[in-house]
Amino acid sequence: PLLVRFLRDEAFTLSESDQRMLSRWIAMKSITGEHAEKDTHVTPTADRVLLWSHQRIPSYFAIYLGRQLTESNTAWLRISQTLALSKDGPIPALDGLKRNFQSIAFLCGPLFLYVLAARVDNFDVVDRFRLKHLVRLWPIENLTISWPPEHTLTPKEMGRYAYALDDMKSRPNVRYGGDLPEN
Repeated sequence: PLLVRFLRDEAFTLSESDQRMLSRWIAMKSITGEHAEKDTHVTPTADRVLLWSHQRIPSYFAIYLGRQLTESNTAWLRISQTLALSKDGPIPALDGLKRNFQSIAFLCGPLFLYVLAARVDNFDVVDRFRLKHLVRLWPIENLTISWPPEHTLTPKEMGRYAYALDDMKSRPNVRYGGDLPEN
């Protein structure tokens, strides 16, 4: 019922309970979708099980939403990387995974949904990414969220958000050493 209200582009207020429910659905879609490409998923099995069994969203997920009114009603873009803040490699260790950081942008009607997941100690995606026209859904920041937001995203803004993780590699303070060795 909550998604129907978004799809109809109705004005309404999301309660804290609505935010939790929508965040769990987005996290589930994101975790399911990250397995579309072999060996690029970020979410460990234990965290997938916690979402399924206890409805616990991984602590390293940040979920945002915005409003878009383009002719596109569905789209999906996922970018995954491996991020290390030290020469010793990623912390926590990858534990058999090859990636520890991902961004997922997708459309569901007028909803622009954006997920950042960084399993990287001392790296807070909320502080590192400028998401000016997006509303943070998770972790919950406001007890209520008014929909629709004042700003409607342009295709250029959606593209900037969708490719933000990829663009991070080109920043002057980022060193990219190529793909990680197999073992």
